[in-house]
Amino acid sequence: MKNIQLKHVDEQDSTLKFMTMLAHQVNNPLSCILAGAQLSICFAHDETAVKKHCANILKCADMIRDLNYKILKIGKSCNLQTELIDLTGLLDRCTDTFKDLFEISHVLVEKRYNVSSVNIRCNAFGLEQVFNNLITNALDAMATTAFK
Repeated sequence: MKNIQLKHVDEQDSTLKFMTMLAHQVNNPLSCILAGAQLSICFAHDETAVKKHCANILKCADMIRDLNYKILKIGKSCNLQTELIDLTGLLDRCTDTFKDLFEISHVLVEKRYNVSSVNIRCNAFGLEQVFNNLITNALDAMATTAFK
């Protein structure tokens, strides 16, 4: 009886950790959507700027839809697929996603790559989430230190 109870606690802990991670992954593009909406309001008089920010809002909404699709896919099959990807392209996509959040946070991002392309085999979805979390955490840290 004790083994069954411990297993149940471990399963609950794993589920809680997964739900926390999931909420965090959705918050990354959601933060970018909110920043894009705020910038659209601030630049309502500039049609070009509004279109640019709305395009990023749509891109981030697509990211949430893609995230949900991948989560459902993982739920059906627990093995994570690896693929050959261009790492610099992935980094560019990640930083591009957060461009409105960078702008509203007054953060200038400077990218310096020693090569134009680096191909690696990985779980692209997982690695993208890692980079998005690093960007979000860096923005949070900069905002925290700016007010000290």
